[in-house]
Amino acid sequence: MCTGCRAQVHNDRLAFINGSPDAPAKIPLSVCDINADNYGAIGTLLALLHRERTGEGREIDVTIFGRMLSWLGYFPHKYWHNDEVPERVGMRHHSLTLYGPHETANDQYVNFAILSEHHWEPLCTDVLERPDLLENERFDANEKRVEHRDVLEPELESIIAENPRDYRAEHLADAGIP
Repeated sequence: MCTGCRAQVHNDRLAFINGSPDAPAKIPLSVCDINADNYGAIGTLLALLHRERTGEGREIDVTIFGRMLSWLGYFPHKYWHNDEVPERVGMRHHSLTLYGPHETANDQYVNFAILSEHHWEPLCTDVLERPDLLENERFDANEKRVEHRDVLEPELESIIAENPRDYRAEHLADAGIP
């Protein structure tokens, strides 16, 4: 029998791409069990539908480990095809920068995501009041912002931390930033 915790240990890739740079994090829910249960339920429904249509039965084979492997998304392909091992980024995103929680002045967090250039411009001009960042060629495309996140994120986090969460959340919402 395989439990979710055991599946996470043996399929530590989910923990590997999550957590802090110092240590992997356990996913706080029984996602392995829930995921396998969901696929089992879907398989059962499809088998019943098949039986109703054809009169034939179906075998259902669902493993926790196999289902969790499917949740790794594109990371295995990045490794298999590019020898790229993802770094742990905690609550941040591997392919986007300025994504996730950011600490504010009142020791609370505001969570937002710069998903495209459509969000980058209003972040710089309306939310952070730093239009000069739009002129910096190191930050003029998401790929470049990711490449230079070690410079960009600390600078912007210090600006975000100057105001309380509600102030930042209101300005982000007004700018249409999710």
